[in-house]
Amino acid sequence: MLLTADNPTPLALDAPSMSSAVRSDGPSLIAALLDEQRDLSAVERFARLHTAGELAHDLRHAQARHYEDLIPLSQPGPGEQFAFRVDLDACSGCKACVAACHQLNGLADDETWRSVGLLVGEKRIPPVSPFAKVHTEVPVLKHVTTACHHCVEPGCLSGCPTQAYEKDPTTGIVRHLDDQCMGCQYCVMMCPYEVPQYNAALGIVRKCDMCRQRLAAHEAPACVQSCPNRAISIQIVRREDAEAAALCGVFLPDSPDPRQTIPTTTFVSRDAALGALRAADSFCDRPQHVPMSLVTMLCLTQAAVGLLVVDEALARLAGSAWSAEARTFAGLAAAFVGIVGVHCAMLHLGRPTLAVKAWLGWRTSWLSREVIVFGAWMGVAATYAAALLGFIPVGLAAPARYASIAVGFAGIYCSLMLYAATGRKWWSPARGVVRFFGTMLVLGLFGAAFLAAHVGFEFALRLIVAAALATIIKTAWELAALNHYFAAEPQALRRTARLLTGELRLVIDLRSAAACIAVAFAYLVVALPAQAPLWASLALGAAVVGEVIERTLFFAAVVPARMPGGIRA
Repeated sequence: MLLTADNPTPLALDAPSMSSAVRSDGPSLIAALLDEQRDLSAVERFARLHTAGELAHDLRHAQARHYEDLIPLSQPGPGEQFAFRVDLDACSGCKACVAACHQLNGLADDETWRSVGLLVGEKRIPPVSPFAKVHTEVPVLKHVTTACHHCVEPGCLSGCPTQAYEKDPTTGIVRHLDDQCMGCQYCVMMCPYEVPQYNAALGIVRKCDMCRQRLAAHEAPACVQSCPNRAISIQIVRREDAEAAALCGVFLPDSPDPRQTIPTTTFVSRDAALGALRAADSFCDRPQHVPMSLVTMLCLTQAAVGLLVVDEALARLAGSAWSAEARTFAGLAAAFVGIVGVHCAMLHLGRPTLAVKAWLGWRTSWLSREVIVFGAWMGVAATYAAALLGFIPVGLAAPARYASIAVGFAGIYCSLMLYAATGRKWWSPARGVVRFFGTMLVLGLFGAAFLAAHVGFEFALRLIVAAALATIIKTAWELAALNHYFAAEPQALRRTARLLTGELRLVIDLRSAAACIAVAFAYLVVALPAQAPLWASLALGAAVVGEVIERTLFFAAVVPARMPGGIRA
């Protein structure tokens, strides 16, 4: 086929006559190529659709008929929204959509808003011959192109503390507001599909917005326009239908539970074996990034609250034996450690100057609630410290102490729910209670034992023994997670156990060693009371190291839900 300048209508060469001449001597490669050349190319089909017999009609109407299957030319109605439609049978994995998205949106080298993964498996083919009785197992591979699903109930939107996301009421497109983002990356945790991408150079998170400006001009998004097989298109869906499909679990094999955010993307395939496929990277888990600023923040804030709790318990149980000097040291140490811990969290932000906006999402975001509660805790803890130092009336010390304990408990609970809300099994509420409040108790007891040993408190031996027992119980509970390696369900915990016994084996061994060393030093406090201050100091140091390692595993060993990925090289 050829296109000429004078006549854009495709002109066909006399391929039949040429191929017939060639076939006179029998089939050949040239004959096959000439026959193949008779088929219309994509450019030829485009030209024919726009010229052959359509000039007499409204051109815009003709284009609408041919391209309305790629993008809708009308706005969604009430209860409707735009959504991606992916034909898994048509996707070849060429990644033209990835390249087009990257180029059009000017993304960084390590930033991708659209990715291509794989579903792999096998299907049984019935015997071809009636005499054969054995079914044949044939490997199946499906490429999956994915981007933001523009969910009905977006996790990124509900989790954002600065309200940096909005869902367009007309189109349903979930848009990120760059100017409002402080770079906390909590939306990355809240999205079960790992859609938002953090840009370290800009200090903010960004994501796919379905090329909304192109859609507004009736132009296809970059990924839709670039796909050579028309595997991606935009359609209008009813939100009620998306909710019903999510409740029935209709989405994509080996992918996150759609009930969590109700995604609107539709994946279609005519392959009956699709439901039996699994993600190609389902056994390629890697340790996750560990934000040391958050590790430090969690450990220090929980240690501060624990020290206040143990201090109050000792004052009630021991009475005047727990001296005013010890109480002053405990209160000042707790306030200092806690305030330093809260400020450490600022180091995690890409744009810390916007942290003042973190309270805006308090209605839906646990991160906003944590910021508000720990902000209030710093106020009451500073008030308590000021009363102990005599800067304000001493009568305010007791109310401030009680408020510090109550608000501190609320802050730890907000920290717990902040991670539990992501839906990750390793961060479940039950596990969070043991981890976070266990750290509070262990470090609080070791800290009080340290102070008691230095001021000569007679209960120091009992405190160090209680701290050692708490450490043993908490460490044994943590190691019990390895039992999930042999369990069939849930898969996420089994994969976590596989990480702990594989790439993170050295880290978990260090955690166990630190706990054993802390317990050993605690024993020396009891065995050598004359040197109790030294051994209590070393025990506290080992306990702190152990809890920091445990909190490192908290982040590193989690297996987040994600869309199917590719096979790692």
